[in-house]
Amino acid sequence: MKLLILGINYYPELTGIAVYNTEMCEYLAKKGYDVHTLTGFPYYPFGRDFSFWYKEKKSQFSLFLTETINNAKVMRVNLYKPKKANTIKRIIHESSFIFLAMLKLMFSFEKYDLIICISPPLLLGLVAYVVSKVKQVPFIFHIQDLQPDAAVELGMLKKGLFASFLYGIERFIYNKAQYVFTISEGMREKIIKKGFIKDKVRLFYNWVDTDTLKPMSKNNIFAKKYNLENKFVVLHAGNMGKKQDMQVILESAERLKGEKLILFLLVGGGVKREFVEQYVNEHNLTNVLLLNVQPKSILNEMFASADVSLITQSKKVKNIVMPSKVFGPASVERPLIIAATDECEISKLARRYNFGLVIEPEDADSLVCAVIKLKEDKRLAKLMGKNGRLFMVKERKMENVIDKFEEEILR
Repeated sequence: MKLLILGINYYPELTGIAVYNTEMCEYLAKKGYDVHTLTGFPYYPFGRDFSFWYKEKKSQFSLFLTETINNAKVMRVNLYKPKKANTIKRIIHESSFIFLAMLKLMFSFEKYDLIICISPPLLLGLVAYVVSKVKQVPFIFHIQDLQPDAAVELGMLKKGLFASFLYGIERFIYNKAQYVFTISEGMREKIIKKGFIKDKVRLFYNWVDTDTLKPMSKNNIFAKKYNLENKFVVLHAGNMGKKQDMQVILESAERLKGEKLILFLLVGGGVKREFVEQYVNEHNLTNVLLLNVQPKSILNEMFASADVSLITQSKKVKNIVMPSKVFGPASVERPLIIAATDECEISKLARRYNFGLVIEPEDADSLVCAVIKLKEDKRLAKLMGKNGRLFMVKERKMENVIDKFEEEILR
């Protein structure tokens, strides 16, 4: 069976949706499917240096590139890659990808049995629809992020004509897709409330490779490299974007400067990275260590070097996303502190399976108290860590999640 999988992000990007797109394609290819994926040239997080990749591929000025990675055929199109993203630049960025993706596929004579389209970007669904009509095959729309809702709720887009236009496009794509999948119960309910029948809107959870990310000692090569062995390490790893409240972490670090054993380790990039760097320098936060995105080969050691990990969301974020930051720490038996609203899926899961403390978002006092609690109550921290690992193995193991999705789309 030949699959066409559309998604803007892919390896060598190491964070966010790229991880899931890459792992899904490679897993399905390993199972014997003829997997063709159309994606962009690497860029995420915005501003990250991928010159090593462009140099290796000799493709700095190419519009298109095709390669095979772990038995999956990867077709790439170049796109506008701003170093810093705002609303206008994001629109140009996504539009450039969508235009070239459509161009690439319209001049392709390949025949497919099924198209799987991953959103965002939302408008990539239009490419999936057109190609499905031309090639007479069904398409499935998989939502990682409710893009119009997120843009409006986070203040990136005002309600008005353009927002209404996007919601109209969204309804059109959902109607035309054979099935609409999404990553959490809360997001599924939100889509159903937009007027879609329950059977059409299904769940395809994000996952973790629990064979790669597993419990290990804190005293490992990553911890030794950065002198973390004797510190109580509070980790935030992943995107520093609009949905993440980085300020509450920095304010908490400032209040805990007197606690010499506590270190905040912030790993990743994104639109708020510059703000984080500036705040750390201006407030002389010697208890904050900032690192760039780490290679996949060292992630197990990185997560295991922490004593607790953070998920800090804006109050405005409700059921428009499901943060994947929980998966790595929980897989290596580390507890979490989740600063999110009660409506958020991650808050409900943490309480149901008892793998982390849930606190009020945007509240530095609550975050400081939670850090101190897990530092002092080692029994609770260990219990929550073990609960997290159990949840990941039972509910979010990569092979089980993708196999279930495979059964859904092929039955």
